[in-house]
Amino acid sequence: GWNAALKRSIDTLAAAAGLALLWPMIAFLAWRIWKQDRRNPFFSQERRGIDGRLFRIVKLRTLPPSTPRYADKHTLGLAEMPLPWLCGVLRRTHLDELPQLFSVVLGHMSLVGPRPQLPHDVEPIEMSYDRLRRQVRPGCTGLWQLSVASSDTATSEPRFDVFYIERASIRLDLWIICRTVGWILGLVRPIDVADIPGWLCGPGLLDRVVSNARVAAEPVEPEPVPAAPFL
Repeated sequence: GWNAALKRSIDTLAAAAGLALLWPMIAFLAWRIWKQDRRNPFFSQERRGIDGRLFRIVKLRTLPPSTPRYADKHTLGLAEMPLPWLCGVLRRTHLDELPQLFSVVLGHMSLVGPRPQLPHDVEPIEMSYDRLRRQVRPGCTGLWQLSVASSDTATSEPRFDVFYIERASIRLDLWIICRTVGWILGLVRPIDVADIPGWLCGPGLLDRVVSNARVAAEPVEPEPVPAAPFL
């Protein structure tokens, strides 16, 4: 629909402008990471995007090169893992995700949307929720990333992604981006769905498709079978 088309146009222009302004910072941070351990300063993973298509997501490397490429953050024990100062700052501020702007320009991602999904064997996901997420582009930031549930996995709290897909608007995207900047600067607190002002909500991205997906996910009651006549 027009809302999704307008969102895609704004994403492309904003991401291209962001890269034009921020590429010196990305290059400087990559150089500092390379100088730290003389390894590739970038980290890549395959994620699932719109229509379930695989694409490669790129971040600045913040974990040791020996870290498994696909592993749950709780299994790795990231909270207790000792990290160099720079890597700790990049993870805490999410500046390690700046290279994802390239994915936005290429059309694999949006500036705002659900978090890009890991493979199923790393991050299991319920079927109807998976079907819903696959109909939109994943985002560099989103409601879940700013939420009270961000310390867990996104798939454990689907209400944030479902709310965004159903109520998305340009106003809501701008609010999320502003709060993301505030999050990076440590100026805002985590939010819940109830904290989102109603005037920010719009028509969503997939009005009719969302309804169809929900109906498809609901269990269907079997029709009663008429009793056979007595013979």
